[in-house]
Amino acid sequence: MAGPIRKESRRLKNWRRKREELLLGLIEKHGENSVKSKQYKKELNEIEAYVKDREDWLHNRFITTQEPSTRLILVIQGKEA
Repeated sequence: MAGPIRKESRRLKNWRRKREELLLGLIEKHGENSVKSKQYKKELNEIEAYVKDREDWLHNRFITTQEPSTRLILVIQGKEA
């Protein structure tokens, strides 16, 4: 499973880099205070949020943690959560 995760991480980083380069170029072209630049800046913020959410999703579902979850321990011990 490590191969597909690594591949997705690379794809996500490349997409982010290319999109940021494009948007920063457009912001520079239109000027910092134009309406379009504000839209591009908003999109940059949305990209950051999306990438963080996606990385968290990958981490939470495919990468093991050092400590087991409390709920899992309670199930193993036969107690209700």
